[in-house]
Amino acid sequence: MNTFSMPQEKERSKSLIVKSNDLIESNLKGFTLVQTKLLNLAISKLTPETPIGHWFDFEASYLLEKLNMGEGNHKELRKATLDMLRGVEVKQGNKIMQRPLIVTDYIMGEGVVRFRFDHDVQPFLVDLKERFTKYYFENIQRLSSTYAIRLYELLKQYQKIGKRDLSLDDIRFYLDVPVGSYVRFNDFKRKVLEISQREINQKTDISISFDPLKTGRKITGITFYINSQKRPIQPEEIQPDMIGGFDECEEEAIKYIIKYCSISK
Repeated sequence: MNTFSMPQEKERSKSLIVKSNDLIESNLKGFTLVQTKLLNLAISKLTPETPIGHWFDFEASYLLEKLNMGEGNHKELRKATLDMLRGVEVKQGNKIMQRPLIVTDYIMGEGVVRFRFDHDVQPFLVDLKERFTKYYFENIQRLSSTYAIRLYELLKQYQKIGKRDLSLDDIRFYLDVPVGSYVRFNDFKRKVLEISQREINQKTDISISFDPLKTGRKITGITFYINSQKRPIQPEEIQPDMIGGFDECEEEAIKYIIKYCSISK
C-alpha cells in the first residue's frame, strides 16, 4: 500500500479533485476547515482503478504541510481525523438522503493517517461521465473558511456558464450555515458572502461577484457571476518544486523577496 508523503506529491506536482455535482450540492454536516481540506485531499488520490474500500495512507508530516497547520501540530490533526466519521446529506429531487462518507484512522507511533471512502459514496467520486466538476486542490489549499471552500465548489460548477442563481435557503444548506445564524441578510452578506468572495478572488482560479435576487421586496436569493482568472498560479503551471510555494499567496511572495534581497547582499 502506498503512503503519501511530500516528496511523492512533488513528483505528481498537482492534486486533481473530481466530484459528482450531487456531492458538491450536498451538506457536509459539521465539517471543520481542516476536515474539509483533508476530505478533498483524500479525494484527489482516487482514480478510476481504485478498488471500493481501498485504504489510503498519509504521513502526518505530509498532511500538516499540505494543510498549512505547522510541523508539530499532530494533536489537532489527530483530533480532526478521528472526528470525521459522519454522514453527508445529498439532495435528490425533493428528498434529502443521508449517506456515510469517509472512515479515518490515526496510527499512533507511526505518524500515519488512513482514509477509506464508504462504498455508497465512492461512485460519486470516480469514473464520472456526466454532471461532475473538477479542480486542483491548490485552489482551496489556502482558503481559511469552510464557507469559502464550499462556495468555490458551487460556483466552479458554473464557471463555463459564468452565472449561477441560488436561493438563500439552498446557499445556507450547501454551506452548512447553522440554523439561526446570520438571520439578517446584511449580516449574512457581510460575514459569509463578502469574506468568501474576497478569499476566492485573491486565492483561486476564479473571481466572483454577486447581486441579491428579490421576490417582491424581500431578498430570497443571489445571482453569482463567475470569471476565470490566473491568480495566483494556474495548476497547469505548477512545477514540482513550487507546490505550496510563494506564488500561492502575496504574504509568501513578500517573504521570498525579502529573503532573495538578503542573499543578494
